[in-house]
Amino acid sequence: MVGEGANLGFTQLARIEYNLKGGLINTDAVDNSAGVDTSDHEVNLKILLNRLQKQHLVNNYQTLFNSITDEVCQQVLADNYAQSLCLSLELIRSQGKTAQYMQLAERLEELGIFDRSVESFPSGKEAMARSGQCLTRPELAILMAACKMYLTRQLQNQPEWLNQEFLYEYLISYFPQAIIDQFSGQLSEHPLANEIKATVISNKIINQAGFGFLTLLDNDNLQVVSSYLIYNKTFELDLLRQEILALDNKVEAKIQYEMLVLIDNIILDFCRWPTQNHAPVQPVKSTIDTYRAYIEKFRDDFAQQSSVRLENDTQQLCKKGIPEAIAQKLALLINLQDFPLLVQLTEDTALDIAEAAKNYNLILDWLSLPLILNQLAAMPLQGIWANKAATYLIMDIKQVVISILKTMLNQFSTVDCKVYFNQLKLKQGLYSYRSSYQELTQTASNNLLAYVVLVKELQKLV
Repeated sequence: MVGEGANLGFTQLARIEYNLKGGLINTDAVDNSAGVDTSDHEVNLKILLNRLQKQHLVNNYQTLFNSITDEVCQQVLADNYAQSLCLSLELIRSQGKTAQYMQLAERLEELGIFDRSVESFPSGKEAMARSGQCLTRPELAILMAACKMYLTRQLQNQPEWLNQEFLYEYLISYFPQAIIDQFSGQLSEHPLANEIKATVISNKIINQAGFGFLTLLDNDNLQVVSSYLIYNKTFELDLLRQEILALDNKVEAKIQYEMLVLIDNIILDFCRWPTQNHAPVQPVKSTIDTYRAYIEKFRDDFAQQSSVRLENDTQQLCKKGIPEAIAQKLALLINLQDFPLLVQLTEDTALDIAEAAKNYNLILDWLSLPLILNQLAAMPLQGIWANKAATYLIMDIKQVVISILKTMLNQFSTVDCKVYFNQLKLKQGLYSYRSSYQELTQTASNNLLAYVVLVKELQKLV
């Protein structure tokens, strides 16, 4: 294992070769980022304190400045921890998805964010020729920096969005508590307030959700970012991540990584729903309050019914050595992985969220769709476009189930799969669907076209 305590202790090519031969190494930029981060905090604090002194709000800021040294150091170390953790998670996420990462690198290079030749970044052909078809940790470190730079620039170009009240907490989080306690009302006047918010948000999202977050960005980048921040806060996932990280040296690091990847995979799925279904998430406190009320209702109903699914998920997590309190939170998140869909269903019908979930899952099970959804989610696909196609097919399947559920409610005022699918007008369609389903599942096809055909047959059942 190597930690570079100075700039260019290794060349990038040497790092890559060392890592490919089994050595553990980041880049000098990652290992030395605390110095840059500390300087960044120092400059921004002095800008603030100078302004406060000129406004006669402090007499001599040096005493205050000296008193916050330890807290700034802790903030910087936490940033370093999060950034190194991000690389460890990306090593897991990138397995079997090297082509996707190479396409992301090409996109960032086209945008002028980084230079492949300067950074000794491999071509797709070179990466795919390696044993395991993988990217190394030093290469992922370069890509991480480029992703953060791109997202930060995108946010900095949206001052109106950055000025929203909802985002004020990300500005506050940058400063030590002593500064917040005394001068919270002056922080928004910092000349670089928007730049600080953009950087904090970008670092937070990429460190947690990984590089794949950028694949969600398209025409409505701000909606995707807003959705991520809202869902992250609604489910109190910062606290859950802290609880998982507190298990260091108590459970295997591999288990911790799996839990963290699971959390953000679900949140990224949440973020796809608003943009693809024209159901924008409003970045305001009332949205969080509404969503949390739904979650509490869901949790209470499942507790009263002693949900077998929820209990089984909790037990499976506990078997891995995960404490029960954390396992219960993760199990709830797993059982709410269609949360945005269920919210829409609740708002469009007279069902509460627990009833919506129960009936939605009832139709999924009747049509044996969980297997298809799992196959699409786990399918080894090469490239961003193939993965987008699979994602859209999953969305299409879920939309059909919603449409069937709504049709049942309109026709029968209840959800009864046997009555609905036994209608004469649906018998031929159901037969065609079952035939296509059987053929697909028996051949174990990795061909997306087979799933396109199945979705077409499914759509005839509405």
